[in-house]
Amino acid sequence: MLTELAEKYIVDKCPKYNHYYTDMYDKILQSKVKTYKNIFEIGIGNDTLMKPITNENYRAGASLRMWRDYFTNANIYGCDILPEVIFEEERIQTFLCDQSNVGSLRGLMNRLPNPDLIIDDGSHILEHQIISFKTLFPYVKDIYIIEDVMKYDIDKISNLENEYDNCKCILKYHHEKDNRGFVIFQKTNPKLLFCSLSDRPELSAPMFKTLQSYCKRHNYKCVLEGNVLTDLRCASWSKILLLQREMRNNPEIDILVWIDDDILITREDIKFEELIKDYPFEHVLVSKDVIWSPFNCGVVVVKNNEATYNYLQEIWELCEKYPEKKYSGLWEQDIMVLHDTMTKLNNPNQSFITQIPHNIIQSFHRDHTLPPENKWKIGHFAAHFTGMSLEKRIQYRDEVLNYFKN
Repeated sequence: MLTELAEKYIVDKCPKYNHYYTDMYDKILQSKVKTYKNIFEIGIGNDTLMKPITNENYRAGASLRMWRDYFTNANIYGCDILPEVIFEEERIQTFLCDQSNVGSLRGLMNRLPNPDLIIDDGSHILEHQIISFKTLFPYVKDIYIIEDVMKYDIDKISNLENEYDNCKCILKYHHEKDNRGFVIFQKTNPKLLFCSLSDRPELSAPMFKTLQSYCKRHNYKCVLEGNVLTDLRCASWSKILLLQREMRNNPEIDILVWIDDDILITREDIKFEELIKDYPFEHVLVSKDVIWSPFNCGVVVVKNNEATYNYLQEIWELCEKYPEKKYSGLWEQDIMVLHDTMTKLNNPNQSFITQIPHNIIQSFHRDHTLPPENKWKIGHFAAHFTGMSLEKRIQYRDEVLNYFKN
């Protein structure tokens, strides 16, 4: 089917017009033609380059039209460095973008829905292909294809799977009649570890029981501590030490999730990776706050890599310059906000923090006046009983627990 569409639109991915890609693509993608919702391709094509390869009837955007007809329920997005090839048609939008520029790529991705499939058919320059992959793979939901790879570069490109723990090279393809081939990567499910700590079991016991049940259901590792890890700062700071300890002790884990002891998971059926799949991040993922702080650290999601570990160490050490935050304010959250502000002053495009909208990984349930859309309700993943006395937190917790019992 894909080869027929390629011939119809004069796309050089098929044998009739140059390459031997479409038959193999069809085998891998045919089961996804109804389910993919968003496709992104680098490279729109232009007449000067493509007509000598195909024929005089070639039109820029040929492969985007092919993908549109193939993925019948998807929107197709394309980008190119040439302004003259930018166009828009039914279910097709195209944009100016430089695939050799990380900022240009990220800027475009932040404007678009996360694609199920990314195809790099851009400059075909090895360095550009590597830059694009390293930048864009966190955004893709399923398949990433790098096309027109020279035979002698195929192994180098396939080794890019080592850049991400949740990446697997599923195919290296080079046809004997073609001087170029392609490499296909697929995003795999990450290995998760949940951790928490509490020195107030009268509050946390039901939370911990639910968290253990949730982790067992989805085969996540669960680490729970009953004592603070330092006497030199308030208990909230122990989350930094616990995350660092578990990062060191579990190198096989891709993502660690800290959950405060006043948060109750209320949707055990939802896989955590499904909640965050539309919010790619490199280091730390937290919820936006809806009261007074830019973000809330009741749930802190971290990638298990050296840069993130070092970031957590920076947060710990920065507090020494603001010792009042060891025991007052919002503790480590205030320091993380301060660090983020200082980082952006030096480079507005740089941040270790990615924010996810409120009500996705946690929702506030408290005696503070909040708009209805900012409050926990049935169906949300987790209720956060924050900003109240211990007695009030227990009261609100028990109300939620009793609702589910009844």
